[in-house]
Amino acid sequence: QQKMIVIAEAMGFGVLALSMQVVMDRICYGYWVLTPLNFIVFNVSGGASAYGVHPWHWYFSQGLATIYMSTLAPALVGIYQSGKLQPIIPVLFTTVIHSMLDHKEFRFLLPTAPIMMAYAGVGLLEISQSSAPREVPSDAADPNQKSRRQSSLRWWMCVFALAVSGLGPALYLSFFHQRGPIDLMRWLAVEAHTPTESEQEMNVLYLTACHATPYYSMIHKNISMQFLDCSPPGLRPLNPHDEACRGEGWGASKQNQEKWHESDRFHRDPTGFLECAFRSKDGGLRLPYTHLVMFEGTKEKLKEWLSSASFAPKVELFHSHIVLDDKESPTIVVYQRQGWA
Repeated sequence: QQKMIVIAEAMGFGVLALSMQVVMDRICYGYWVLTPLNFIVFNVSGGASAYGVHPWHWYFSQGLATIYMSTLAPALVGIYQSGKLQPIIPVLFTTVIHSMLDHKEFRFLLPTAPIMMAYAGVGLLEISQSSAPREVPSDAADPNQKSRRQSSLRWWMCVFALAVSGLGPALYLSFFHQRGPIDLMRWLAVEAHTPTESEQEMNVLYLTACHATPYYSMIHKNISMQFLDCSPPGLRPLNPHDEACRGEGWGASKQNQEKWHESDRFHRDPTGFLECAFRSKDGGLRLPYTHLVMFEGTKEKLKEWLSSASFAPKVELFHSHIVLDDKESPTIVVYQRQGWA
């Protein structure tokens, strides 16, 4: 009877949450849509593979350890010592199901965190009590006092170890690692709100990997911005930037267009891509942008082209000590059209 009550409560809250989500999506999108179903269809059909592919074991070999970090060990102790394996079933189910998908992200496993943190609490309690003496002399004033003192000391040692092991990575990842896009958008926001003498409105092109910046969320002004398209096959623009070269390098066949999106084609041949996109038949450049954003590695390949197009480096911003993507570099560079100020 208690199990039926729990199941009924879970189903009730689940239906309520799903109904609220559907209503909110209807209000925001303007039409009826079931986003959890779209998530499943998009990932199962392979559409998400355009944003990266990982091996089947990635969550078990890297994902879980990255998400839980130093709490993983006490969580495993808690699973073993608690003797209650029912709560771990949703964790395993979620991890196994998502492991079957080609595209994997850390955030997909975040719903498992509350359960694992509960196990970690049990594990910490067990570790803190494991050093307590099993027998205490009968002539002691308080037979339990020493045991409680040792248990408390062990507990705080565990908490301190977890805090120290987690605080360093948390501070580094929050304030230094991959901070470039945030600093970039702050700089562009200041530029966008600074009066200029030029008649041309600010117009920014991001020559980066897919979704590399927060984009408009930090600009707070209606300026023109574009980034290289990286939509999955079937959803790509009919007239890409490098449309002029459709019959030459990348795009004579539809197969190549479906295989490589704009960002891929650009990073394969940055100069060739920009020539196709912005060089007119009479040899001139039709480049409407005032600012070009790119990583340092891309800048090195485009130095001569950018100079010939009358663009000069305006600012360099630190991005990351550790580069995790071959399309990124430790520094982000903003080029500005000469004469625009």
